Amino acid sequence: MKTYDAIVVLGSQPDFRTWKFPSHTYKSLDRALELVSQGVAPYICLSGDHALKYDYTGITQPFRECDQQEEYLLSKGCPPEAILKEGESRDTVANFYYLKNLVFKPKQIKNVLLITTDFRVERIKFLWQKVVGLDYPVDFETVSYSEDEVYKSEAITLQKQQEWLKDVNDGDDAWFKDKFYDDPYYLYWKKRDQDRLRTETDPRKRYLI
Repeated sequence: MKTYDAIVVLGSQPDFRTWKFPSHTYKSLDRALELVSQGVAPYICLSGDHALKYDYTGITQPFRECDQQEEYLLSKGCPPEAILKEGESRDTVANFYYLKNLVFKPKQIKNVLLITTDFRVERIKFLWQKVVGLDYPVDFETVSYSEDEVYKSEAITLQKQQEWLKDVNDGDDAWFKDKFYDDPYYLYWKKRDQDRLRTETDPRKRYLI
């Protein structure tokens, strides 16, 4: 059985109507805990404060994603010392920046298994290469999900990120240091979400934007 320095489970936007994560988040956490118990890795790395979209749509999330995921793992019997986390990030780009600088480097983590859904893998691979870099080998394992959990903006998000980062050298995490969250790239998403909100007056549907 292949072993790793750590297993990563990224944050995922919860539904503000219930404050529950998508089902695939819990499946990813369950699988990570199973693998840690089998000795595949000593750590589960959690990442995320809250979804940047909530800043743009006026919704206040009552917890950090990484803290809520940690609470779930502890309730399932995960040893506290097996959990590492960063709670600064609000999007996937920042997930990797802060994981690399606040978790991987201090703990000398290099070889990583990342558990996610198959519809996220292409974009995550791209961002991992750009932010974390090829000096940090990563494998992927995917979990199942409901069709209504597929991120509607996944393709356009990847396209915009490829355009934004086309001239960035792989693994140049220092480039990102002053880019969160007022770079023109982010202004595009802020305008898009706020424009869509103007035509959606039902606050219960803001999550769907």
